[in-house]
Amino acid sequence: MKRSLTFRGWSIERDEWVEGYYGYNCEHVYYYIVVNDYEYEIVYETLGQFTGKYDIHKREIFENDIVKGEKVTMSCGDCQCCQEKCPIEYGTAIVKWNDYQSSHGGWILEGSDLHWSTLEIVGNTHNKPRDNLD
Repeated sequence: MKRSLTFRGWSIERDEWVEGYYGYNCEHVYYYIVVNDYEYEIVYETLGQFTGKYDIHKREIFENDIVKGEKVTMSCGDCQCCQEKCPIEYGTAIVKWNDYQSSHGGWILEGSDLHWSTLEIVGNTHNKPRDNLD
């Protein structure tokens, strides 16, 4: 399976999200995303990598997105029982990279234990509304 190395960052020039390849200009000291052979300077702190995962609306999940979804509960210790009888709990988390995590390719849901298959993107840590992420 081929891994996508797509990045997203907030373009200073366009005042919106741009997605593409990430780069750094040593001479002029700025970070950029390349879209259609054009370098858009970005706010470095907004840089996030595509996780290879999608939310329930089939939108790409990027590093630093805030997601909501169903929590992994298993309060009785029996997964089948919990799916049928236990109440569903919901929570939010921030998508982060962890070099020591292996179960989801290094991506973790910081702050909560949510089912990846139930995630919905609700924003990101840079206070840019979800409407601007599409």
